[in-house]
Amino acid sequence: MITRTRSGWNKFRDLLPVLTSKDFSLHSKGRVSQACVRSVILYGSETRAVKETDLFRLKCNDMRMIRWMCNVTFKDAKPSSEMRERLNLDSIINSIRRGR
Repeated sequence: MITRTRSGWNKFRDLLPVLTSKDFSLHSKGRVSQACVRSVILYGSETRAVKETDLFRLKCNDMRMIRWMCNVTFKDAKPSSEMRERLNLDSIINSIRRGR
């Protein structure tokens, strides 16, 4: 899972101009993130056994990316569900479960 997470961050950094731009809507950013970044992170998760620590790592990294796209910090105290809703994204854990 560490290599999948690292690969996801590399793809996120490649798309950083698009994902952090003010010119694109949050819905468009969410679609790009779902298609490019999350597909890299979740690749092969249907067949691989996933531990609780791996799920925690995935959830934390996913929320870091979402906060970065929404330009929200911890000090803003916005709920995670609200930010995912604005990007029209499902929880990464639910995505793994749905893929299985």
